[in-house]
Amino acid sequence: MDDLPGDVPGGRRRQEHHRRRERSGADGRLSYVTLTAEGHALIERSVDELLRHQEALLSGLTEAQREDLTAQLHILLASLSPAEAS
Repeated sequence: MDDLPGDVPGGRRRQEHHRRRERSGADGRLSYVTLTAEGHALIERSVDELLRHQEALLSGLTEAQREDLTAQLHILLASLSPAEAS
């Protein structure tokens, strides 16, 4: 089984309070993994921190430079995933 984020290699798990895993009653091979309220809060904090960091990285660029960067990144993304670009 693949480790989930927060899993320790070898099967031990940490930060169980961020997610809940339940086995399917119909098929014991199937597990459902959902975020707990604490897990959702962690995601929200992480996204907020990421957005603050992104703004700090781009703060030295003018609006025109940001638009140019965005256009260049779109070109790069399309070159990395040609099937989605067509």
